[in-house]
Amino acid sequence: MFNPSSGCDTTGLIPPLLEIPHEPNHVVIGGYVYKGSNAPTLKGKYIFGDWVSGNIESFTYDSLVPSEKSLVVDTELVISSFGIDENNELFVCTFDSVIYWFSKSGTVDPILSIALLKNPIIGSYYDFYVWGNESLLEKPSVFLNDTTVIEMSAVEDVGEYVYHSSLRLELSGQYTLSVLALDTTGSEFRYYLSFTLGKLSRKSNNIIANNDIGVIFSIPGTNLESGGNLLISPISLENDIEIWGKLYPMLGYNDMTNNEVIFVIESDAIFKDNFKLSYDIKGAETYSFYYLTDAGWNPLDTYSDKSHLTVWAYHNKAGIFGIFEGVSLAIIPKNFLLFDTYPNPFNLSTTIRYVVPVEGDFKENASSKIDLNIYNIRGQLVKRVKNGNQKPGTYEVTWNGTNESGRIVATGIYLIRLSIGIDIATKKLTVLK
Repeated sequence: MFNPSSGCDTTGLIPPLLEIPHEPNHVVIGGYVYKGSNAPTLKGKYIFGDWVSGNIESFTYDSLVPSEKSLVVDTELVISSFGIDENNELFVCTFDSVIYWFSKSGTVDPILSIALLKNPIIGSYYDFYVWGNESLLEKPSVFLNDTTVIEMSAVEDVGEYVYHSSLRLELSGQYTLSVLALDTTGSEFRYYLSFTLGKLSRKSNNIIANNDIGVIFSIPGTNLESGGNLLISPISLENDIEIWGKLYPMLGYNDMTNNEVIFVIESDAIFKDNFKLSYDIKGAETYSFYYLTDAGWNPLDTYSDKSHLTVWAYHNKAGIFGIFEGVSLAIIPKNFLLFDTYPNPFNLSTTIRYVVPVEGDFKENASSKIDLNIYNIRGQLVKRVKNGNQKPGTYEVTWNGTNESGRIVATGIYLIRLSIGIDIATKKLTVLK
């Protein structure tokens, strides 16, 4: 931030209404002037948030001087933006795809968590848990795809404010669970969970996507010992970690954050080889896949192509996965390519660069047979530059202008020919002596 001590020309500029110290790592998320009716104490105040602390704050402006900012509510939300609905009610968007409304008490709605687990006994049934960070006025109302009503019951052995039900799911597709609840003031709020159920078959190439979190699961039928159901469901860790730990013991003592994408894959299919997980990158960040074990998060070899629009990884066990930011990737080329040589023309030596592409899914580490040779303009072999097997990647070799016998070739035009499988490319180069 440019902050001169003096001499700043402010002609034609409008000074800020409020200056907020830019402490390290704090990011202000701009909001709106509140004009709704749910929280009358906030009316006319400008509401904004802090991406790091999760604080939601406000200030007022009476056309003369703004008030000091004041804390509205201290949350642990990772705030991405604010919005308003058709009734001018303010809502808060977070990075875990959850939307919160301001209730009539003037505070953010209670935080709910939803967990969906495969029933260990009956394959087509799933255990469904809902719990909050505070007491509810009554048990929540839950709907599947906004139509089927799910009856909930309290389960105190799991924890306070925890409700449970069982779901029978047989059809493949994307499902949405919507939870309607009342806090102790009688204010209504909703929470949503979008999950995907798919069928895995040994007779087909299986692709199952969860569009809400942007994850795609794929596996060829030949990599399955037996078929079955597969569930992909996001995990939101904003709420009581002890309850998550009772449902998924590994989550009870690991250093967990809610800043990244965390999801669970549950399946009664048996994998005999790897499946593939893909994730579309949102922005220019770098992401890698992790798998949660008893010892903590284990990084998976994560790949991307040159466009950096998608990352992918392989694994052979269902469980809990994370997609974390800021980890290095293996860049996998997908296109066969022979670059122009440099220098060209040349006298002493020239550099030849080429790309060995990946041959398809599940073959990032598979070698391809390559032949890189020099020919004269009559098509006669002059020099075998590189022959053998190479893994996907970008390579470069040097040709010093000699033939197979080690003698310097004559001045003239020559051809470089690269062949990898059915792909063939040719470039001209000129030797000057």
